[in-house]
Amino acid sequence: MKQKRNSSGETLLAELRQPQNINSNEEFAEGLDEINLDQGDAGSLGIDMTNERDTVTALTKKDHNDPLVVNVKDTSTGEITARKMSAIQVWYLKKEEKVMMELDGHGQGRDNGANLLVRFLGLMARRATLCPISIQRWDQMPEDNTKKQWNYIEENFEFDYAAGIKWALRTLGDRWKAYKYSLRNIYFYPNKTKEEILATKIDSDIPPIEWAAFVHHYTNPKTKKQCFQNRKNREKLQVSHAGGSKSNARRANEMEKKLGRPVCRSEVILSTLVKKNGNYVNGGHNLAEQILEHLPEDQERAAAEGVPSKVLAHPNDAIGKVFGAENVGRVRGFSSAVCPVGFGKSKRIFGFTTGGVSSNVSQQHVLNLEKQVETLEKKLDGYEETKIQLAALHKFLSSKYGDEVPSMSGDMSDI
Repeated sequence: MKQKRNSSGETLLAELRQPQNINSNEEFAEGLDEINLDQGDAGSLGIDMTNERDTVTALTKKDHNDPLVVNVKDTSTGEITARKMSAIQVWYLKKEEKVMMELDGHGQGRDNGANLLVRFLGLMARRATLCPISIQRWDQMPEDNTKKQWNYIEENFEFDYAAGIKWALRTLGDRWKAYKYSLRNIYFYPNKTKEEILATKIDSDIPPIEWAAFVHHYTNPKTKKQCFQNRKNREKLQVSHAGGSKSNARRANEMEKKLGRPVCRSEVILSTLVKKNGNYVNGGHNLAEQILEHLPEDQERAAAEGVPSKVLAHPNDAIGKVFGAENVGRVRGFSSAVCPVGFGKSKRIFGFTTGGVSSNVSQQHVLNLEKQVETLEKKLDGYEETKIQLAALHKFLSSKYGDEVPSMSGDMSDI
């Protein structure tokens, strides 16, 4: 489902909540036969890890062995209890139970509940009935599928839906892309032909028709050329990060609690350049020095102007000075679904491109436009006076000569 850039969360939420014939969690659970639940102990999970190459049904060791402590709300009574849960257990919540989740001021998840949601979305992304791999692009996902996806999210998690819906669906899209990439890494070998890949036995619930469409797309010469170019572009990345799977929103939330004040994105990004042993990542030392040069200004501004639960960012902060202007639609340090205030999307006015980052040229251009408008308004005032005089003259001539005087046309006729 292609989301309109300017549509609000409320509008998107209303569209996805329209009546749809969707089965409950039991439908999805039917596809998890390989996961053996001990009915005597709901917290005990037996997961078949014999085939660790099976990225479809086998959970990662972290998802299995490292459950998260989250708050679960009973919507019928309002009671909230803390519980250790893994992603797979979300499917077996009672109908009236929901995992509670916090959002930051930008609509991104920032606590353990959000972390659990991301893992849960990873499971959803692997279900062909919800996220078919035959679809080539996420924005081409059928609307019926998007409604089903959102229904499962809203059915199992509670948060400010209007504020977080775009972030949740965009995150699901990222998990779906990562899943498709993992399938290619496992089953696509350079020395294998298209026919050999199609004949590969897939240890998953991917329907044959889905697998065939997936293979056809990624063995297409045009697609292979694009993938090769993407790989070359990725190799140009000079500095990696040590942030792991933790999102910057969760990291910022932890830093805010520790420092007792709002934080800036310079602090958050800087923290991802340092490993646990205190060393910088490759290329991170020089970058960190450049950020540190401007960091005190950002910290003072965050302390004075920052808003709790929001990461302070502006085009001229340390990150903006070091990296330069942002690309349209993306802001460094934030989810692709988030665009903080001040980083407006580029607009084209009379052939001139303006954006969130102001400049002397754009300011001068605005002043020139204002002068042009002022001149046109003066001319329009004179035109209105002329129209009144002509209307009076026409009325006089009509009373004296009658039908011999032609009627006034255009804008003059309604005077």
